[in-house]
Amino acid sequence: MTEVTPEQRQQRLAQTINAIIANPASWNQVHWHSNCGTSHCFAGHADLLAGNRPPDPSEYEDERDYCYALEDWHDNASIRAEKWLGLGRQEANYLFSAERNFGELYNFAQSEVMEPFLPGEYEPLPETTDD
Repeated sequence: MTEVTPEQRQQRLAQTINAIIANPASWNQVHWHSNCGTSHCFAGHADLLAGNRPPDPSEYEDERDYCYALEDWHDNASIRAEKWLGLGRQEANYLFSAERNFGELYNFAQSEVMEPFLPGEYEPLPETTDD
């Protein structure tokens, strides 16, 4: 994978925050990707924006093989997101922690990007519950 430029890093952080702002119900910091695929943590959103998609069950003859592939896809979301965002390990640990609230994610990204996100006043998003 090629090195992420500072400009790409800023753009990708902004894209990830804006994806959450545009669809707050899709954010749940507890899961990389929820089992039903409708909510994602910060890393999960970045992973999807990078173009990564879950395995297609129709490509597997054995349901067990599909389940292993799906589990592997879930388990590697943070690694893919870290690389796509151009983060260091400590930054990824901070942003991907299940304890992070949206305000903390927003402030981190805002400090990196140094320009406004989606128009309008920022209001903290409500914490979501597990699926």
